[in-house]
Amino acid sequence: MKLTEALETHVREKLEAPVARILDKSGERMRVEFHQEHNTFTCHVTLSAPKIEMLSVSEEADDLYGAIDKVHHTLTYQLKRRIARHSAA
Repeated sequence: MKLTEALETHVREKLEAPVARILDKSGERMRVEFHQEHNTFTCHVTLSAPKIEMLSVSEEADDLYGAIDKVHHTLTYQLKRRIARHSAA
């Protein structure tokens, strides 16, 4: 699926920037995939970093922006949980 410039900007703002802030650029690798089946869009993110090992999040919505926004909320929540758990250990 070819992304428009507006979608690329949305991905950077909603996924790349928050992950970089939370992880302090600690060598993370993120893969973002999009799928469309009929009128449902899926955004799937796989993230690996030393502090969290591997994290996989997938969300669906009626439009691609909505799927990205849902992944943003789930991903940031899961990241903060894993970092807190890692820090407590």
